[in-house]
Amino acid sequence: MKHIIAFSASLGFGLMSNSAVIAAVPTLEIVGASGNTSATGPSTASQTNTYLFNPDNPTANTFSPSYFPKTTVTYTLENQQYTNGLVFGGSSSSSTSERQIFIPLNGQGSPVSSDFTSSRLNPSMGTGVDADLNYGTRMLLQSQLLGNFSWNTSGQNSGLGYYFGDVVVTFNRPVKNPVINLSGMGGTFSGIGISANFKLVSPPAGTSIRALSGRNLQVSGFDITNSASRYGATTGGNNNSNHNASGANGGASGSVQVENTNTITSLRFRVYIASDSTSSSGWGNSAGDAFVFSASSVDSMVGDLVVSKTNNTTQVYSGATTTYTVRVTNNGPDTYT
Repeated sequence: MKHIIAFSASLGFGLMSNSAVIAAVPTLEIVGASGNTSATGPSTASQTNTYLFNPDNPTANTFSPSYFPKTTVTYTLENQQYTNGLVFGGSSSSSTSERQIFIPLNGQGSPVSSDFTSSRLNPSMGTGVDADLNYGTRMLLQSQLLGNFSWNTSGQNSGLGYYFGDVVVTFNRPVKNPVINLSGMGGTFSGIGISANFKLVSPPAGTSIRALSGRNLQVSGFDITNSASRYGATTGGNNNSNHNASGANGGASGSVQVENTNTITSLRFRVYIASDSTSSSGWGNSAGDAFVFSASSVDSMVGDLVVSKTNNTTQVYSGATTTYTVRVTNNGPDTYT
């Protein structure tokens, strides 16, 4: 049984007062209007979404495209280890059947909104994301291409599993602190549990990651994994001993904070497939895993802009002209281009 993971990242604004009290702030988010909800795959063409401004985070969702500068995120598949091992879209039952690429976070894995967090600056975690309104990009990991490789992945890449390729997240302008939302990590086939895992590689200088919220979502160093003892398709639970599809049975969903001391324009995540089996049997022709990868929100650039208007004239007579000089000064902490 193939499954879907929703992977999403968000952007938020933030200021800290002198008393070190952090207030909730507006965010830039990926929602249905950010992309083409009717586009289907399989496809290996890069996918681009546009962030919308939510001034009411985390208590409401008032999304507006009227934000400057326009901010987009593009997902590109690179370093494919198997021919079309990773594709956008594709059916959960067939790699050649059409299926939507751009879907809501709750479209896979049955996560709830409280599994996610839109910003580390929210007063409490598990807030600011609506799992029905916030979207991500579905990808299909065709693990049947592993053929006769052993199901036992405990010795593969420190337990992350078999490496399939990279998802590169590129922003059209410098940003800070993206939040990566993942949903639906986990599934079953042929009596075993499987799950995609991720690793942030070549992180920009001054970058670290940590979990904000979720269930069965674990962050260690730069690894993002499903922490359930046995994997399943539905979020929650930690030991799907029967590998069935009912109830919370070993799926993982949640939010990962990427923190940056400097602005960034891209992130690279390696994608792996792991199983909970100790068998040496091969993967065969029916195995596969689908997931949705999306940068759902990120920090906007924060600047303290001061506008002044001056001239050198103290008195202007009727009918005369005068010239004003308008200056805009950015007192930081971030720069604008």
